[in-house]
Amino acid sequence: MYSNVPKADVQGGSVLDSSGEKLRQVLKELESANDSSSTADLGAQTRELIRAHLAENQELVRTLQEKLRQHQEESEIQAKRRTEVERLLAKRDAAYEELLGEPRASSVSIGIADCR
Repeated sequence: MYSNVPKADVQGGSVLDSSGEKLRQVLKELESANDSSSTADLGAQTRELIRAHLAENQELVRTLQEKLRQHQEESEIQAKRRTEVERLLAKRDAAYEELLGEPRASSVSIGIADCR
């Protein structure tokens, strides 16, 4: 029944795996126990393992949520910067195109016109 408890290996470590394996083992022992005193011991052990496992998972979730929030903030900042750079680039390109489109008087043509 508890053999399909998922193994979460989010950090690439074995912390969640080992506690998950401990939890699976205790749950199997709890299912197979017939003695009431061993069941009480296993029940207390199971509760402690579940608490520890939940605490680890909650800490992991908090850490991942914080990382996600930071990445979202960084992404928003980068998007604003990109928009600003694109706006400045478009403005510069328009000014450059305007300069290329204007007829320019060369010093040679002015010199010839002044000589006549």
